[in-house]
Amino acid sequence: MSPPVFQLRGRGNTRLVQQEDFTVCIRNNVREYGGGDICLKEHLTNADDAKAKRFVVCLDKAQYSLQGLLGCGMKAVQGPALIIGNDAEFSQADWNNYTRKVGDSSKISDPDTAGKFGKGALTAYSLSDVIQLVSGNQLLVLDPHGTYLPDTLLSWGCDFVNRDNQHFVDLSVEAPGQLEPFIAVSKSNDAMPQWAGKSCFAGTLFRLAMRTEAAAAASQISNDVSSTSKFMQIFEEFMTAAPDLLLFLRHVREISVYVKEAGQHNAVLKHRSIAKLVSTDASQEQRLEVKIRHADGHLTSKQWLKIVNPAANGDGIAALLRDERWKGNQLPSLAGKVYSTMALPLDNTGLPVHINGAFFVSSDRRNLWEGEGDGGKGAKNRAVLADNIAPAWACAITRLCKDASAGQAFNTYKLWPSARLQPALLEAAAVATAACLVGSKSKVLWVPKHDCDSEAAGGWFSPQEACLLPPAAAGIRPLIINVGRRAGLKITDAPQNVTKILEDAAGHDSELTSLTPAVLRKALRAAGNIVKPSETEDVLQYVIRDVIQPPLLGTDCLAGLHLILLTDNSVQKFACYGTKPVSPADTAQHPVKRFFLSGDGDSQHIYDLMSASKDQQVKPSPPWTCLSGLKVNGVPLLESKVLNVQFPSFADLADSLPATWKGSVCTVAQNSAQYPDQAWLDKFWGLVTNTWHSVPDELMHVMVVPLSGNRLASPAFCRSQAALSTAHLTALPANTASLLSALDCLCIADARADRVSCIPPTEVPVIAALAALPSHMPLPLHQLVSPRWLDDEKLEAVRSLLANHIPLPQEPNGVVWDVQKQCCIFETADGDVTDLRHGTLQLLPNAEWEQQMLATPHLVQWTPVKHHTASNTQKTLLKHSGLVVPQLPHFLDDCLLDSIQTSGDSQAETLLLQALDQLGGFTTFIPRWPNHLLVNDRVYPVSLLVASCCRLFLRMGLQLHATHYCQHSLPQSSG
Repeated sequence: MSPPVFQLRGRGNTRLVQQEDFTVCIRNNVREYGGGDICLKEHLTNADDAKAKRFVVCLDKAQYSLQGLLGCGMKAVQGPALIIGNDAEFSQADWNNYTRKVGDSSKISDPDTAGKFGKGALTAYSLSDVIQLVSGNQLLVLDPHGTYLPDTLLSWGCDFVNRDNQHFVDLSVEAPGQLEPFIAVSKSNDAMPQWAGKSCFAGTLFRLAMRTEAAAAASQISNDVSSTSKFMQIFEEFMTAAPDLLLFLRHVREISVYVKEAGQHNAVLKHRSIAKLVSTDASQEQRLEVKIRHADGHLTSKQWLKIVNPAANGDGIAALLRDERWKGNQLPSLAGKVYSTMALPLDNTGLPVHINGAFFVSSDRRNLWEGEGDGGKGAKNRAVLADNIAPAWACAITRLCKDASAGQAFNTYKLWPSARLQPALLEAAAVATAACLVGSKSKVLWVPKHDCDSEAAGGWFSPQEACLLPPAAAGIRPLIINVGRRAGLKITDAPQNVTKILEDAAGHDSELTSLTPAVLRKALRAAGNIVKPSETEDVLQYVIRDVIQPPLLGTDCLAGLHLILLTDNSVQKFACYGTKPVSPADTAQHPVKRFFLSGDGDSQHIYDLMSASKDQQVKPSPPWTCLSGLKVNGVPLLESKVLNVQFPSFADLADSLPATWKGSVCTVAQNSAQYPDQAWLDKFWGLVTNTWHSVPDELMHVMVVPLSGNRLASPAFCRSQAALSTAHLTALPANTASLLSALDCLCIADARADRVSCIPPTEVPVIAALAALPSHMPLPLHQLVSPRWLDDEKLEAVRSLLANHIPLPQEPNGVVWDVQKQCCIFETADGDVTDLRHGTLQLLPNAEWEQQMLATPHLVQWTPVKHHTASNTQKTLLKHSGLVVPQLPHFLDDCLLDSIQTSGDSQAETLLLQALDQLGGFTTFIPRWPNHLLVNDRVYPVSLLVASCCRLFLRMGLQLHATHYCQHSLPQSSG
C-alpha cells in the first residue's frame, strides 16, 4: 500500500532567508567559485569546521522509489545523485548558516573555522538544483527554483525524531521514500554511520541529485548537465588531491570515495586516504603518515613532516618525506600548493612544500590578496607568510638536515624556497625563511669532503660558516670547487636557488661568503702550493675574473698564488710589485726569480729560444692571453715588470741561458749538453736571418757562432778577432778553414752567421785573422806560425796560402808585410825557417854570392836567405814581405863590407878581398870605404892587396897614406 501524499503546508520549517532573487545569487556564486571538485573540497572544509573525523563521497547510481515523497516534484530527484557525508552533526549555528542570506556567515569571526564567506556550501548548486540534507534528527530540502517542493517552497525541513518539537514530522511513516536514498547509502559502506531512518543520524549527509538535461534547460542556476561521466571525472580529481587535503585539516583524518551501482546494495570503495600522526614534538613538529587505498586495492603511503605554529592558528608547512611511488632515496618531488585549510587553485607556484595559513583570499577562494586595498589584506597576508609560515619552513629544513645522512644531503635542498614564486606575494615567505636560517645560524648547508681528504665525509655548516656558490655558479667547474675545498673553504653544494635566496635574505651588508675570485685567492694564498699542475689553467682563469674586468683591481691581488705553471710542469708563485715596475736596485736587494711567457712577435721567438731554461718558461694558456690585454700605467702588464711573469726581452733570454753558453770561444764535444745543440742554433740563426736581421746586442756574448773545428764563439768575440766568414773562405783552398783553425783563427762554419764577421773590405781577410791571433792566444804570431806550433805539412800549407792566395801588397810596410814578417815562414841558408821581425834577413844580388854566402853565413852579422835558388813559394813570400834583391855594388858596399868580421878565419880575408875586388870593378860607383884595412890584425894599404885598388882609391880622391879604418866591424887602432 502506498504511503499517503505528504502535506507540507503549515508543517515543518521554511526557514530560508533571502532578500533578493535566490537563484541569481546562487548563479553568480557558482560562476565565481566554479564547480567540480571544488564543491567536494568546500564540503570537506565545512566537515572539518564541524569537527568531523571522517569524510565520505559516494556516487549513487541507483533509482529510488517514486512513492512516499514530499511532493510529486521530488520524483525528479530520486535518480542518481552525489552523496557527501561526514560523521559530525550540524550544530544550530550550522543550520543557521545554511539558511542565511547568501554570503552572510557566522564563521567569519570564528578562528577555529576555515570558512569565512558563507558561500562555499553553495558550490553544491554547480552540480544540482536541489540539495537534500540529513544531519542528526533533521532533514532539510533546498529548492531555490521552487519547482520541486510543493507550493513553490524554496526550502523545507523538519525534525523527524523529536515528537515534542513543533516541526516534528514522522517521515518514516509519512514520506519514507524521501529517506530511502539516505538510508541505502549509509548502509552501503563502512565509512558512514549506519542508519535506519527512525533515529538520529550520527553525522551529516548531503544528497545532490544529478541535473538532467531537462532540468539543465530550465535551470536559472546552471545549464550544465550532471552526467555520471562528469561525476567520475570530478571523483578522479578529488581522489588525486585527497591525500594532501588531509594535511592541514584539524579534525578530519579519513576521506573515502565510493561508487554505488544501480541494483547493488554495497558501494564499491574507489579511494581511501587515512592520516595518522606518527610523532609530534611540542605540538609544533609532526610526522604524518597518509595511507592510501586505491581503486584496485593497492595500498601506498606518504610520509610528511608538518611544522605548525599553534600560536598562529595552526599556520605552517608540510614537506613530503616519502612517497612509495617515488623510486630511489631522494625526496619525492612536490608541486607545492597554498592552503587556507583547503588548497587554493594556484598552479605552478614553485613551492617545494605545501603552506597553510589564515590568508585573506578572494571571494571565489581562488587567489590570495596581494594589494594594499580592502583593509590592507595584502600586507596582512605578507605578515602571515613572513611571521608564521617562514619560521615553520626554516624549522622543517633544519630538522631534515639533522636527520639526513651524507648521501641524502641533496634531498634537503629540495625543501628550500626559490627566489621566484608565483604569485609574487609568496616570495615574502621565501626570503623570510632564508632570513630565519641565517639569523639562527642553523647548520643547513652540506659541504662534501675534498679529493685529498681520505677521512672526513663532509658535514653540515651554517650559512655564516659555509662558502656559497655565486649566482653565476653554472660557469664554475667542479674542479674550482674542489680546489677551493682543498684550500680550506667550506664550499657548499647547494643549488643556485638556495644560494640566491640566502643572498637576497642577507642583503648587501651580508656576513655570508661566496666563492668569488677574491675569496678563492685569499684561501689559496693561505693554503700555499696546493693546486695541481693540471688544475692551474682553470684556477688561474677563475681567480683573474675580477682582474681582467675594468676597473683593474690591482695585479697585486695575484701575489702569493701558486698558479704559474712552467713547461717543466712545476708550479711557481706569483710575485707582484703593485703598479710600479721593480727597479734594478730593488731586484738586487730582493732578488726574485722571473718567469717568461710566450707573446706575439719577438717575445714569441725569444720564448721559443728559452727552451734550455724550462724552469723559467711559463706554459701558455688562455688565462695568460686575458692578462696580456691589461695595461698598467699605459704599459702592457706583461711588459711592465710589475709581475714576476712577463714577456721575455733579449736581455731576459741572455740571462736565462746557462752560464756555460756564455764566453768567448769553446770546443764542443759531441752530444755535449753544456752548449746549445744544433736544433737550437738552427732556430736562433733562422730568426737572425729572417726576422731580426742582426744579432741582438744582449746576445753578443753568447757562444752561438759555429766555427770550424767543432767550436762555438760569441758574436762579440768573432768581431773583435776578425773571424773569417764562409764567404771569405770560398775562394781559398778547401782545407783552409781547418788549417786556420789549427792556428786558432776563427773560421765561421755557418753562412747564416757570416754577418758577425767585421773584416773591412779594404783588408785581406786571412791577414786580418792572423793579425788578431795574438790578442786571444797565449803566444805571439812568430811562435804560432812556426815549426814549434805546426807540423811540416801544416806549415808548408800556411806558406803556400800566404804565397799563392794573398794579393801583393800595394804599399810597403803595410799590414800584409807586417803580418808576414812576423810568421816563421822564410827559408834560411841552413834550411831552417825564420821570421823578419828584426830585419836580419838579407837577400843576395846573384846566385854566385848566394852560393858563397850560404856556405859562409857565419862570417856576417845578418842571415842570408835563399832567393835565386829558392822555390817559387819562397820567392813569392819574400816579395810579399817587402824584401828585394839588392844590386851588387850596393850589396858589397852597404851589406857585406859593412858587416863582415875579419878574424883569424882565412875565409873572411878571401871573402873580403873578393868583395873589394868586385867593388873596384864598378867604375861609376863611388864607394864609401876607408884607405887602410885591418886584416888578421895587420893593416894593409889597399894598393898592396890588388892592383885595382889603386884605381879605386884614386877615384875616391884619397892618398895612399890615409889612415881610415873600418869603424863598424874592426876595432880602432893607431897606425
